[in-house]
Amino acid sequence: MEAVTPIMSSAPIRLSKRKREVMKHSSAVQITNSITLLQRRAWNVLLARAFDELGNSDRYQIRVRDLVEMLDYHSNDDAYLKEALEKLTTTAVRWNILRKDKSEWGVFPLLAGAVIKQGVLTYAFSPFLKERLRNPRMYARISLSLQNKFQSKHALALYELCLDYFDFERSYGETPLISVGEFRELMGVDADEYPAFARLNEKVIKKAVNEINELSDLFVTVRYERFQRKIDAIKFCINRKTEIALPFNDGSLEIVTEIRSLAEYDLFFNRLGEELQAKIMRQAFEELPDFVKEYQSPEAPDYENKTTEVLLRQFRNKILDEMIKPTDVERSPRKSAPKSSKSRTMPNVTL
Repeated sequence: MEAVTPIMSSAPIRLSKRKREVMKHSSAVQITNSITLLQRRAWNVLLARAFDELGNSDRYQIRVRDLVEMLDYHSNDDAYLKEALEKLTTTAVRWNILRKDKSEWGVFPLLAGAVIKQGVLTYAFSPFLKERLRNPRMYARISLSLQNKFQSKHALALYELCLDYFDFERSYGETPLISVGEFRELMGVDADEYPAFARLNEKVIKKAVNEINELSDLFVTVRYERFQRKIDAIKFCINRKTEIALPFNDGSLEIVTEIRSLAEYDLFFNRLGEELQAKIMRQAFEELPDFVKEYQSPEAPDYENKTTEVLLRQFRNKILDEMIKPTDVERSPRKSAPKSSKSRTMPNVTL
C-alpha cells in the first residue's frame, strides 16, 4: 500500500489568537534577505502555525483569511499574496550567514510548495529545513503582531537579528562584528545599491535602527569598526527599553521610557511630584556613607560640598533606575509578557 503523507489536519484550522510569536531558529534569522517585507512576515506566520507539528506532519494548513488577518493585510490584491507565496517557494536563501551555529552551512527555499484550494493554504517545508526548524538549539522569539508595525524589510530583518543576540537575563546584547558585505546580505542590499558606505548608513542602517527604537521594546545603537580609516564592519548593541506610568507634578500620568543620560535623569526627577521627590532624596541620603551623612543633610538650603551633591545624585539616579526596572517575569526568555507587561515595580522606594 502506498504510504500516505500526513497532513496537519484534515480540516482547516484557525491560527490560535494566543499564538502571537514564532520561535525561529537563529540560522533562519541570519539568512540572505532576498525577499520582501510581506514575504518575510508571511513566512514567520506560516512557521508559527506549523511549529508544534513539525515533527509529526509534512504538510500544514491555514485558512487564507486567517493568514491575511495575522499579517494585517488590508489589500484585496490576492494576486500579490499569491506572488509572495510563490517567491517563498522559488527563492533560495543562504542559511547561518554569521555562523552563530558553527556546525553547518546551508541553502534552502523557504517553502517546498504551496497550494490554495477552497480558501485554504496547504504548504510544506523542505526536509532539510524542517529538520532544523523543529528543534532549534538557538532561537529568537518574534512577536507576530509587532512585526506588522515595521515599514521596511531592513528594519524587520535587523530587529530579528537583535533579538537573536539579546540576553533577556541581562537585558543586554551585542551582535558580533559584521562585515559590511555580510550586513548587505542580511539586509538584502546588493553591492551596487548604495555603494558608498555613507549612503548605506543613511538609507539602511540609521533608518532601520530608528524604526526599531521607535516601534519595539528594544533600544539599539551602532558601533563602527574602521580599518585604514574606512568602515569595514559594524556591531549593534541592544538594550531593553523599560516603561512605567508615573504621576508628574502637572497632574499628568505618563509612560516614561528608559533614562539614558544625566540630563534626562534631572529632567525626569524635576517633573515628579514634590512629595515623591522628597521621599526619593531621603532614601538617597540613607544610602550615603556615614561620614558623609554627618557632614551634610539633604534638607540643607544648598550643597556647598560638591562631593555630597554628586553622591546624592548618583544614589538618586540608581533609585530612579530601580523604579523603571521591569519585573523578573518580563525578562523571562521562555515566556511571553503578560497583558499587564507595562506595569512596573518600585522596589527601592518606600512610599
